[in-house]
Amino acid sequence: MKPKYVSVMMILFSLTAVGLGAWYELHRHQADNSQSGRRYPQPLSEIKVPGKPVLEQMDRIERRMHLLSTPPPRMVHHTDLSVLGYIPVSPAEPNGRMGDAPSTLGSDHRVTMAFDGQVNRFCIIDSKLYPEGAVLPDGATIVKIESRRVLIANKSLQQWLSVDPLIGAALSEESS
Repeated sequence: MKPKYVSVMMILFSLTAVGLGAWYELHRHQADNSQSGRRYPQPLSEIKVPGKPVLEQMDRIERRMHLLSTPPPRMVHHTDLSVLGYIPVSPAEPNGRMGDAPSTLGSDHRVTMAFDGQVNRFCIIDSKLYPEGAVLPDGATIVKIESRRVLIANKSLQQWLSVDPLIGAALSEESS
């Protein structure tokens, strides 16, 4: 083939390719129109958007959620924990130390109750309710709470505090 015919052949080949592409698109478009009764898959569930009053209420609740973790002092209500077996302890009572033993990390604290739930853990130390991870007034941190003992840490020192055995004795005396 002579070089002068190569350019003519390339133009014819390009026009043929464009024409076949256009014919295919038109044919496919006509086939889609003939099958317009095609059923589309239904959604698994419909998501309903709540109304404006519900959205406003959700917004108010969301703004107040931080109060659940740290309520202001005026909103703190004292709860009667005697149903759970808690016996109030006054701070003036002795803490069970023997003689002039050297002061240790938890010797100033008295654990009167420990609650080890599936999700949350709480304890009562010095007549105050603390969750796991809370910081005590002297700077010690509650590391772990178990049903019979509490692990507290202050700087590099860690110590287990057991639930006061006098509480169990007082409960057994009351029941008899």
